[in-house]
Amino acid sequence: MSRAVSMVRCIASRSSTPRPRDPWAVSVTCADTSCLLAPCGESTPGARTTSCRPRGNNVGGSTRCNHGRPARAGCQPKGRNFLSMSTTMEHVVEVTDETFEGTVIEGSSERPVVVDLWAEWCGPCRTLGPMLEKVAAEREGAFLLAKLDVDANGVGQSLLQAVRSQGIPTVVAFRDGQPVSMFIGAYPEEEVNRFIDSILPTGAELDAKEAEQAAESGDVAGAERGFRDALAEDPDNGDAALGLAKVLIDRGEFDEARTLVAKHLPAPEAERLRAAIEVHDWAEGTGDGTLAAAKRLAAAGDWAAALPGMMAALAEDRDGAREALITAFAVLGDEHELVPEYRRRLASALF
Repeated sequence: MSRAVSMVRCIASRSSTPRPRDPWAVSVTCADTSCLLAPCGESTPGARTTSCRPRGNNVGGSTRCNHGRPARAGCQPKGRNFLSMSTTMEHVVEVTDETFEGTVIEGSSERPVVVDLWAEWCGPCRTLGPMLEKVAAEREGAFLLAKLDVDANGVGQSLLQAVRSQGIPTVVAFRDGQPVSMFIGAYPEEEVNRFIDSILPTGAELDAKEAEQAAESGDVAGAERGFRDALAEDPDNGDAALGLAKVLIDRGEFDEARTLVAKHLPAPEAERLRAAIEVHDWAEGTGDGTLAAAKRLAAAGDWAAALPGMMAALAEDRDGAREALITAFAVLGDEHELVPEYRRRLASALF
């Protein structure tokens, strides 16, 4: 099994995998068959002809038209590759099992990647494919169109299963390594453009990403300006809010940071920043017990002393010490050298 197939099967196990958009195009009817290209030689006006439904696990091995009848020989295209522009267009590529991970999974962290799942015997694919290529050319690199032959590549079959699609063409948009939206069938060009608009980053998202890059490069002032610009355009932008909160926490401005973080709980990054604010507040604790002393050590950044103190406090205040350790783990992150050891110790002490 290829790595790409394994990754897509992992996607299939996640509840966040998108369901198909309302597939009105799958059942659209028209009085004039020139509005679409019928599969399997069927050109009856009003027939459902905007998607092909494969039968069985091997799409190419058991070709069916979308009326469930075997494909007629006359509907097969002449030649293997009917993708008119995919080999010459800068923003259109063909992907395989070998290139899927780098082009789609990793590439979608740079810009959205739209995967067109097609097969050479599928009539609607011959309608939609050139239309997608045209839109990709018009958008001049705002997204990458990745053409994936489901007969020739196992990752295509796995992706169809992951997004719960039983027909082609299926179009799946990826951002940051994850499928975020999709549709099934040969949509009209106006709807294709509307779909592309829905998956492209907004101005606020672009501002937030630039601000994150500024923060990573050490330009804190530029990062703060960028995050605030993004929030001015979209007050609900989580990346901007949490990015700004981190800047404020590092500067010791906890009140505004607390407000920004609260709006985006329980997102993992929001939970981490909430925990960081809580640890800061521990410095003001006035208790004399073992746990209070350990919390003050944590607030001062002395984790090597704080974590053993919290473990010792389990004997005095089981719930309080457990919650303090969980907060500490959230702040430090699993990559911190002390966290795996003290997670094991906590589990052993509790169970």
